[in-house]
Amino acid sequence: MLVEAITRLDVANYVGDLFTVYIIVIFLYVLLNMLFQFGLRPSYSRWLDVLLDFLRDCAEPFLRVFRRLLPMLVSDDRDHRADRAPGHPQERDLLSREG
Repeated sequence: MLVEAITRLDVANYVGDLFTVYIIVIFLYVLLNMLFQFGLRPSYSRWLDVLLDFLRDCAEPFLRVFRRLLPMLVSDDRDHRADRAPGHPQERDLLSREG
């Protein structure tokens, strides 16, 4: 029985290739979602549905992490001021105090 030795370089190449494939899957998923947002709707086909389900199942766990982190990185001041319309009583109070 001949056993091939696995070197550190073999493992590094495997992990690198795995990351490359995963990045391609995420890129395809994002690209297809952008095309769907612009109105491209493919007709129903089973193989396309299977492909889109596969891309979603692979990419969503990774993208979900960033969807949770992004709201924490956005400034809260801009979010609170955007909730109030210019005629809102709290906005008028702020403007009268500033000026």
